[in-house]
Amino acid sequence: MDITDLRAVVDERYARLDLPSWPDPHPDLASPAEEEYSRVSDPTRYRVVVHRAWLWVEVIAGLDGVTSGALTSRELDGCDEEGRHVRGARLVSTRAGTLPLLVIEHATPSDPGLPPMPGVRVAVGRATSVVGSVPACGCDACDDGSQAVLDEVDAAFARVLQGPYVSVTGRGWNAEWHPTGMSYGSESGADEPPGLDDLLGQLREGDEVELPEGATAVVSRGWLDGDEAVISRLGR
Repeated sequence: MDITDLRAVVDERYARLDLPSWPDPHPDLASPAEEEYSRVSDPTRYRVVVHRAWLWVEVIAGLDGVTSGALTSRELDGCDEEGRHVRGARLVSTRAGTLPLLVIEHATPSDPGLPPMPGVRVAVGRATSVVGSVPACGCDACDDGSQAVLDEVDAAFARVLQGPYVSVTGRGWNAEWHPTGMSYGSESGADEPPGLDDLLGQLREGDEVELPEGATAVVSRGWLDGDEAVISRLGR
């Protein structure tokens, strides 16, 4: 079973829930109004991403060689500075080289008088190694419609399941590689380390490498057929 097959199962089960949907309020790349950046009209609409994520947990837990369990409050403690954690799940595969997949549901406080905003984070290896957080913002200006946030949830799971997944975090910067792309981000004033592409490639192949000073790496093999490299790494 590949990632397309898994998503088809998730799609089918999600359709049965008959959850609300909404169109992109900014079609054809229309610019948001200025006031939309400070407004969250309906934070509860993002409960759709929570439902989507838990369907992924359900489907993945049904795969051969996968076990699932609830995250403890201690495991959740400190992994999110803003959100109130609701619950979390740990999925573990017996495939060599894989790291645990963590799914964390949270509720972020909204404006006074409004309910908290539901959201979900997907992490690998440890709760602080976040692969994707949906919604990334939640304000009206960043709203691209319900399908967009559902696609973001799917993409976060796919990055880990397809594998290999590689993430390196340094002092003020983070780089990520997965089969569908690469990303790099940094705080103001942080320089990209030299030879980053080569470093990610070596980690991807399972080579022993010397990380930049103060950096940590997360490397996990894919959970599905097609990734033959037996690699895993969590830590310095």
